[in-house]
Amino acid sequence: MTRKFRRVLSRALGGVLGWLVAAEVPPGRAAGEEMAIVAKVDGEPVELGEFWLHLNAQRAGVYAHFQSRTRVEDTDRFWQTKYDGVTPADFLKAKTLQVLKEIKVQQSAARRAGIVDDARYAAFRRRWEAENARRAAAPRTGDVIYGPKHLSEWVFYNEEMARLVRLLKRDAEDKTLQVSEDEVRQYYERHKNERYHAREGGFVSYEVLASAVRRDCVEEKYRAMVEELVARAEVVVNRSVYEGIDPTVQRRPGVVSPQAASHGAAAPSPTPARLRPAYARSDSALSASPKWSVLRPMRSISAMCRRQSLRFSSPE
Repeated sequence: MTRKFRRVLSRALGGVLGWLVAAEVPPGRAAGEEMAIVAKVDGEPVELGEFWLHLNAQRAGVYAHFQSRTRVEDTDRFWQTKYDGVTPADFLKAKTLQVLKEIKVQQSAARRAGIVDDARYAAFRRRWEAENARRAAAPRTGDVIYGPKHLSEWVFYNEEMARLVRLLKRDAEDKTLQVSEDEVRQYYERHKNERYHAREGGFVSYEVLASAVRRDCVEEKYRAMVEELVARAEVVVNRSVYEGIDPTVQRRPGVVSPQAASHGAAAPSPTPARLRPAYARSDSALSASPKWSVLRPMRSISAMCRRQSLRFSSPE
């Protein structure tokens, strides 16, 4: 593989190469296998169903990433074949963990700000099922609904995250970001060449675009805040659950409850046996266990993925 390809791989998952803590305990189990804890990001749990939701969303992009650079065929061996020392399966899992890391630091910040009471996947599932039950009952109750009669899990998840980010951004703007008029004007001057052109030539004046420029400035500061939270975040990986996830299996996350099934929700594919580890301890045991080891920063994505996704070192 070329050096350029290696740089692309490293950039794509650079955030994953931070400090991680790996819990060497059996996976926790809350309300069934879907709620097993894959990892915790600053204390916010990443549950198995949520991990699969994002892994499936990342699958096509990861395939395209490797196919465009290696011209490999989509064979049965594709996901477990190493390209420059990295298998697409390991890359996909690490990419999913990085995406969830950014989501969880925002959910954690929203919980601290009082925007949400419970950001766990289990609570999200209850809200999703309740919303679909409301939509299904609308013809009888006379409720007005917008959109389809049944919202997919992915659509509802993204709607909730968009609302959370919007409220968190507003809260941060009021309390921590505190964008001044001078900052907004400086932002306009820095970016007017690429963002604020007039169709007939020249630039649209700051006075005309003040509110839009302020939104852009707040967005930039918000992204910087999230990147800082991601860089400082501590990730606790539940080793036995994470390593038991097989991305080669085409699997829908989510165990559809009897209530959801009665409203027309499709049943998920059965969970493969190899994704059913023996549950012996609760979630509280995961955080309380003294058996953990520090995963030190590694030099490349190849090093991270070479030993089956995550390499754990012994504590000093």
